[in-house]
Amino acid sequence: MDSKMIINSLRENRKPYGGNDLLTEFDIPIEELVPGMICPTCQTPTMKEKFNSWMCEQCYTFDGNAHIDTLVDYCFIIDQYISVAQAQWFMQISSISLTHQLLTNLKLPQVETEKGLMYDLSPLITSNFMTKKEVKSALAELFK
Repeated sequence: MDSKMIINSLRENRKPYGGNDLLTEFDIPIEELVPGMICPTCQTPTMKEKFNSWMCEQCYTFDGNAHIDTLVDYCFIIDQYISVAQAQWFMQISSISLTHQLLTNLKLPQVETEKGLMYDLSPLITSNFMTKKEVKSALAELFK
């Protein structure tokens, strides 16, 4: 797998992938994803809830928006729709109620599907998001 191809694809499209397209396109099994909120400083997926924010257990960096960045990663890599259980797994949050609260507080559109209630992550995507985010290092952690 060529990480430059993934990064270029994300930058060119600047839209969420649906139905595991990116994973399928690059032949990446979902089991190879390393879930967790990635620290903006040390690039490890070790951010945990602390003092109403997110703290990296590796370098102790605080980031109040780590959950949003992680949901945007999910939207680009896996699907634009996410359930509370999927968000809990992908963000590695121990509390289902905290995960539900985070998704609800973002005021994302909700969609009722055969799988249950899903949240539409596409409003989190902005036209300049990819230029602000360090995609290469985040993807390296997600796909190792």
